[in-house]
Amino acid sequence: AIVYEDENADGIRQPNEPVQQEVELTAGLTGRGLPTDDQGRTVIDGLQPFEPILIGIDASSLPDPFVQPATSGVVVTPRPGVPVTIELPLVSAGEISGNLQREGGKTLSGVDIELLDRDGRVVKTTRSEYDGFFLFEFVPYGSYKLRVAALSANVIGVEPTLPALAELGKASGSVDLGIVTAKAAQRIASNANPQGP
Repeated sequence: AIVYEDENADGIRQPNEPVQQEVELTAGLTGRGLPTDDQGRTVIDGLQPFEPILIGIDASSLPDPFVQPATSGVVVTPRPGVPVTIELPLVSAGEISGNLQREGGKTLSGVDIELLDRDGRVVKTTRSEYDGFFLFEFVPYGSYKLRVAALSANVIGVEPTLPALAELGKASGSVDLGIVTAKAAQRIASNANPQGP
């Protein structure tokens, strides 16, 4: 495996993108490899043949907390005597903050908020504080949308989708969205006849 810094965040290793040494990898839930060498390389062996396994970067071994794995890893299926090379990208990270309120200006506290990547996958979850403030830390550079977690949205009666977009990059490593307003959930009118049959 090769660990490199994906400076343009395109997921493809360019010749000028530096490698990262002293990074530990994970293999499945329990396996570990040796840290990467000065070439950004390490070998993971002793894997169960023909069993797919996720090879990823152990984020706790990264020297800079504002550099994070770009993906959760790569699934490989080991085959005896057939070495496979995978490349695992690292990207710079930043933070996204804001204040959550409902229409009319009332603060929403204790609400679970999800951060979604451009493919609609949940990247991180946080909870709004007593004053509605929320913060997502160590977020890889990229484009993100927000939504209220389904259970929270049902409990407080708001639409899950939030009208906030965040773009993290070299020019803006920290984004403050300001006030983010959650719209009231649409209630479905009952067709029941109140006078009975």
